[in-house]
Amino acid sequence: MMIRKGPYGQFAVEEVEAGTGITVYAIEIIDSGMLRCYLPVYINKTCDGTELAYEYSGLLPVSTPAPVAGKNGKDGRSGKAVKSVLSARRINVGEALLSFIDCMDMLVNPSLISLDPDYVFTDSEGSSVRFCLRPTEADKPNRLSSIDSSNMERLLHTDFFREVLTEDEINSLVYYISDNDEEMFKETANNIINTPISKMANHTHLTGTRVSGSLITAIMSSALSLISQITSVNPLITYVLFITALTMLVLFLYRSYPDIIAVIHPDNKHSSEGRSQILFDDPGKNTLNCAFLESVNPVNGAVLKYAVYQDLTTIGSDRFLSDFFIDDHVISPIHAQIYLTQDTVYLSDCSQDGKTFIDDRALQPETKYEIKNGQKITFGNIDFKVKINA
Repeated sequence: MMIRKGPYGQFAVEEVEAGTGITVYAIEIIDSGMLRCYLPVYINKTCDGTELAYEYSGLLPVSTPAPVAGKNGKDGRSGKAVKSVLSARRINVGEALLSFIDCMDMLVNPSLISLDPDYVFTDSEGSSVRFCLRPTEADKPNRLSSIDSSNMERLLHTDFFREVLTEDEINSLVYYISDNDEEMFKETANNIINTPISKMANHTHLTGTRVSGSLITAIMSSALSLISQITSVNPLITYVLFITALTMLVLFLYRSYPDIIAVIHPDNKHSSEGRSQILFDDPGKNTLNCAFLESVNPVNGAVLKYAVYQDLTTIGSDRFLSDFFIDDHVISPIHAQIYLTQDTVYLSDCSQDGKTFIDDRALQPETKYEIKNGQKITFGNIDFKVKINA
């Protein structure tokens, strides 16, 4: 990315590689404000290709020195004011982490979130956090582990995040990403939101069924220290005490945290499979009867891609009434409807002027026509290539 400043604001600009499709759905999600932790993004067509411009006017990169000074800092703010800002930052960081899960639930791949500290932004006080989300096609599966854990670790170890997160919380978040453990990642983010900044330093981070390594180390160290002191007395007593201490430790862990004993390495695919059940009849089979529509603008090369997986999908120029919103004056508010059955896809014309076509043949209004794989359908004067995955 690169920074551009002009009379209309400040932008972080990223070039889109040739052949990479822009996902209109992701742009709509960002513009809707449902994911408020992400910067507004604009698509610019240039003679060299396509650019994504993220507006960050009035914000600062988190890689810059933290804007929050101490009690005797240069900004003159009191310790109480600093604590208030850090408390707000901790809550906002937790909400931003939860938004990673929200992205997946909305079928937006979290690997598209930029984790470069130079392009993660905060306000002038240092209380908020905003990310850049690329509205492009992803080449990774829609799961938590698609996030680069090393980049996440590097980001969380910047001063901006370390001021409001414990080392244990950072390590836990990175581990849960690499292990694709969505439930524990979500629980840790919620703990960050709900644990006040004043209790953070003294907060023992025991998340769910995971036990802090320091607790186990302390118990074992005490037991071994005791054993070493009586080694010279009687080897048999030493052996008995060692077995007793080990048994008590196992029983303690089992009673307090039974999942640690019951599950050595849990299968963390359940979250991704649960999300797949929303889309697929057979959760063990990553295919379904669906249709893909693709349109290439002959003027600027912009690519529109839609995936039809609902029983009824509406296409039109009304943002609120249409499942697929097409911002073009030739498109009626409700222009057409696509019906998806187990083995067939149908198209029906609902336009005001009858401008819906299959292979350049006009459709009769309110009549269902079967769509075949590879056919061309036209809404107004916008052509789409149809691909049916059955």
